[in-house]
Amino acid sequence: MDAARQVTTLRKAGNLDEALGIAMPALAATPDNLWLRRAAGWLFYDLIKRDVEGFGAGRIPRGRLIAHLDQWLGEYARGGKADCPGLLHSLLLTQVLKVSREWPRFLGFARWWDPACLRPEDREPFEFDNGKRLASLELRLVYAVGRAISAGPEEQNPDLVSWGAELLDSALEAHPNDQWLHYYKSKRLIGLGQTTEARKHLLPVLRRQRQASWAWGLFGRTWETDAPDKAITCFFRAIQVAGQDVEVVGTRVHLARLLAKTERYAEAAVQIRAALACRETNDYRIPQDLAALAASDWYRRYADLPNLTREPDVAQAAHALLFGADACDVVYRLGVVDNQNPEKALAHVIFGLDDGAILIYRSMKEVAKLAVGTCVEVGFVEGETRPATCRLCENRLIPGLRERFEGELSQRPGQAFAFVIADGGERVFVHPSLASELDGLAGQKVSCLAVPGKDKQGRPGWRAVSVDRPAHADGGQSENDRAHSTEAPLMREG
Repeated sequence: MDAARQVTTLRKAGNLDEALGIAMPALAATPDNLWLRRAAGWLFYDLIKRDVEGFGAGRIPRGRLIAHLDQWLGEYARGGKADCPGLLHSLLLTQVLKVSREWPRFLGFARWWDPACLRPEDREPFEFDNGKRLASLELRLVYAVGRAISAGPEEQNPDLVSWGAELLDSALEAHPNDQWLHYYKSKRLIGLGQTTEARKHLLPVLRRQRQASWAWGLFGRTWETDAPDKAITCFFRAIQVAGQDVEVVGTRVHLARLLAKTERYAEAAVQIRAALACRETNDYRIPQDLAALAASDWYRRYADLPNLTREPDVAQAAHALLFGADACDVVYRLGVVDNQNPEKALAHVIFGLDDGAILIYRSMKEVAKLAVGTCVEVGFVEGETRPATCRLCENRLIPGLRERFEGELSQRPGQAFAFVIADGGERVFVHPSLASELDGLAGQKVSCLAVPGKDKQGRPGWRAVSVDRPAHADGGQSENDRAHSTEAPLMREG
């Protein structure tokens, strides 16, 4: 049996080490044997997959993983890329990407592997049976390259970094809305000191990941030189939203340094103490910058003081950084809350008869408290159709959108809904949930606040969101009863 067939038979039987013992001397003896190269390539894939899984489970150390990647992928590369694009070439990349953070020579391998070798299916996202999606192999390759070129530049080959930067920029042109491409681009720019440009790329990421500590920490780094007060806000926000303290152990050091520069020593001491405690708990190394802060005279004065102040609530200030005056790409539209649906945790805002937007409680918590009929301004990031933010504005009458009508309340016996027949001839529909509070007022003069709506036939009209009872209504009210308003309750759509 020739060497290629022996290697394949042993590999399929799971005897990988025995197969390797045959493959390596055979390759040295006949390096141009195409069938042996193919058999060895599949063997290298299985060996690498075994090591990647073993490293993830803690069964093999990082050093052994790196040594094997160097050896087996180096031998695979000596065979050239005669079968590229191909399944084996793509499968090898999928395994390497899982440990790309650990392998110092990943960037060189990625350029050799060559994105031109991607198959059509490698450029499509992978869908699992449960409906979840995994980014395409193409994008995962670019993510890993972006992460690699954002690492310490002193450890990188300039030619490789330049190649990686071009790959990242090309991917951004093809996928301009991919948040991870923007994330790695921003990290790259921060490393180059181009913080203003970095913020432009990071903003769309942070707007989608408002509860992500890593996003706020990185955003803070873009402000450290330009506006330290804004950087402090970002770092405090990162700590507030962090799920685990280990997520912000590095952010605390950045924050402590800035707080100390502004002589907020008590607050800085809190951050240093927390960073030291986290590293000790997790048996992490104490980095030089944290050690220097802990050895400072001012820290010694504050470190042992009891009841040191904790982090302030910076939620509003952080929100302003995303959508306030500095965020010039946010466009606001004036509207009126015309529906609340707490069961589905959403509200609806109307901008016109056939124009509106849905606001989700999860991303805009304050929206849940707004009464139907409230005037708001809804912010949209330029080029996007999904609402990004919402702010209150002064309640006022808005022609064609939020108007007040006076007239007679019309409701037939046994009819759940009603109408206000306005003095100008308009018929304002009163929903049953609102009309039920107006028993006994049919035929009397009322005033109502209304927004645009349509009847069952699709004809435009008006819909009441609140109705003011008359000052001297019949039905048991005394002359001393004061007028009060019946507002539309929280309406639940099916």
